[in-house]
Amino acid sequence: VEAEAPVWSESATTVMVRNIPNRYKVEEIIAEMKAKDFGGLFDFVYLPIDFKLKKNKGYAFINFNCPRTRARFVSVFDRCALTRYA
Repeated sequence: VEAEAPVWSESATTVMVRNIPNRYKVEEIIAEMKAKDFGGLFDFVYLPIDFKLKKNKGYAFINFNCPRTRARFVSVFDRCALTRYA
């Protein structure tokens, strides 16, 4: 997974996560986040779905409760492979 990592505004709380394997469901993304101690630290996860293919579109938006948590998420998940279908 590759988390979008441009120059961040100090107040940014939302990330776009790219290169998500299209078999992932939102519950599986959340399980990966909880496994790395991000449970309860986000309030929104949007994983667009292609309803014809019944697969996700390979990216998600996640909003965290504070910029510090967002920064920690980027440092943990940037260039990290999701494990469910590895």
